[in-house]
Amino acid sequence: MAHIIAADPAHLDWQRTTVHTEFIDQIDEAAERDATYMIPIAKADLEDERLLLPAAQLDLEKLTIGQRVYFDLEVYPFFQKIKDVMMTDNDRKGVCRLRRVIPDGIHHSWITTDLYVLSQVLGTPESVWIKRTDRDLDPYHVIATVNFGGGTMAHLDYTFSQKADKHLALEWSGMHTIVEFDSSATNPVYPAVSSIRPLAYSVDQLLDCAHEVDAAMLKTLTALHTDITGGDRS
Repeated sequence: MAHIIAADPAHLDWQRTTVHTEFIDQIDEAAERDATYMIPIAKADLEDERLLLPAAQLDLEKLTIGQRVYFDLEVYPFFQKIKDVMMTDNDRKGVCRLRRVIPDGIHHSWITTDLYVLSQVLGTPESVWIKRTDRDLDPYHVIATVNFGGGTMAHLDYTFSQKADKHLALEWSGMHTIVEFDSSATNPVYPAVSSIRPLAYSVDQLLDCAHEVDAAMLKTLTALHTDITGGDRS
C-alpha cells in the first residue's frame, strides 16, 4: 500500500529523512503501490481516508475508525527527548507547561491532540479547567489547566493570531529534573541536544508516529475535545 502523507513541506527535515519521497499535487498521482508520497496540506482533502492526516488540523467530530493520523507534538525529535525524561522522573510527578502560538486559524483540535499526546505519557486527566478570551478578537487566547492526579499537572497556553509567527515551547519540571524546549531560542532544547531546525520532522518520523484510529482512541479524543470546547469545567 502506498503511503500518502499530508504535511507542510516547510517543516520537513530532509537531512534526517531516509525514505524516498515524491511530492504530488493530487492524490491520483500516487501511482506506485509501495512508494511514499507527500501532498501539501493546502492541496489535500483532509477528509480523504487514503491519506495519513495531521490530527491537529482535522474536525475531530468527523474522525472515523480506520483513518490514519499523526499528532503534531509527537513527531518532533525534541518531544521524544522530553518524553523520555517525563517517563522516568519519579513516577511522572511534576508540572508540564506547553505554549503555542498558531497563525493559521482557530482550531481547538490543536489543544485536544496535544492533550491526547500528553495523556499517553502522564495518564488520564482527572479534571480540566478552561479559560478563554473573546473568540471574535485577534489574538484569541485559550488556557487549559489539567490535573492528572498523583502530583502531576499540566498548563497549556494557546494564542491564535493571524498576525503572529508560529511558536512552540514545552517544559517539564519534575521532582529532580527540568527539561525545556523553545522554538524561538538560539539553543532550543535545554539541556542542549543537537537541533538543526527546531520545528522540523523527517518523513521517517511521520511514518513511525502514524496511528490508525480505533474505538479507544476515538473515545478518548471525543472526551478530551468535549472538555476543551465545553467551557469552564471543574
